[in-house]
Amino acid sequence: MTRPKVGCCAWILSPDIHEIDIKTISKVAELGFKGIEVIASSQRHFNEFYTKDNIKKISEICKSNELSISQFVIISELLSGLASINKEQKQNALKIFKKGVEIAKELNAHIINTVSQWPHIGTPYWYPPLYMHPIQADFRGFDFKLTIKLPNEVKTWNEFWENYVDSIGQCVDIVTEEGLYFSLEVHVHSIVNSVDAFLLLSNEIKSNKLGMNMDTGWHFAKREYIPVSIYKLKEKLFNMHIRDSDGLLLYNLPPGSGIINWTEVIRALKDIGYEGFMDLEIQAPGCEEYEKYLKDSKEYLEKIIDYVYKC
Repeated sequence: MTRPKVGCCAWILSPDIHEIDIKTISKVAELGFKGIEVIASSQRHFNEFYTKDNIKKISEICKSNELSISQFVIISELLSGLASINKEQKQNALKIFKKGVEIAKELNAHIINTVSQWPHIGTPYWYPPLYMHPIQADFRGFDFKLTIKLPNEVKTWNEFWENYVDSIGQCVDIVTEEGLYFSLEVHVHSIVNSVDAFLLLSNEIKSNKLGMNMDTGWHFAKREYIPVSIYKLKEKLFNMHIRDSDGLLLYNLPPGSGIINWTEVIRALKDIGYEGFMDLEIQAPGCEEYEKYLKDSKEYLEKIIDYVYKC
């Protein structure tokens, strides 16, 4: 029986978060992972890092280390225009997405991923999902009441949603034409912000090329029980980002350090026949020795996978 495979999000080992380089990819290979996610984190990074020469170098490292690129990720901010009702902004985002698909194909990555966009909301912290707890070092906007400034288009939700469905549908058309798959990821406050919201989107688009990248930390922050979410998604689960949570404040812990029941998670994956990657994405305070925690987490998950698949 084919099992899930433990992979790694390359940006965890990057000296500048999300700005991965060739050395970062080599580090992942050295740790013994067989799957890696790579990311385009800015327009400059897109243009300067993903050159023909670097794509060739990445491919050579992957081939010599039997390392598969599980997903090519475009950071959500680059595609913010997908949520825009402005036609020019939307078309620009679709052009960037298409370029990402072309790079993914050159890298032999079969899935392209991004986080569902946010409406152009206003929060005291630049990254909306982090407006949950006032724990950031540079956080200056604490208020006892959770307050998000909403743009006018959100107030006419049906039209806003239909526009977003159209944007994602066009992205699906692009990957379909190139023979790839598109995984959408959920974060707190994003337009598609839960498994149920994703299934609603999927029911409207109706394509086997559209699936979800489940980030266990963010779904747990939404109080989803991960095994139930897995059963809901079934074949729509394309990839996973793995991190644990204490259920209160920290959502980026190494597996085994929080309260997620990983045996039940992996049992659910076995039940639905999941064969994809479980890519570690650990960024918690106190876990800055990332190579150590990634190695330990890999061993921890693989032991549970062995146990579950022998039962």
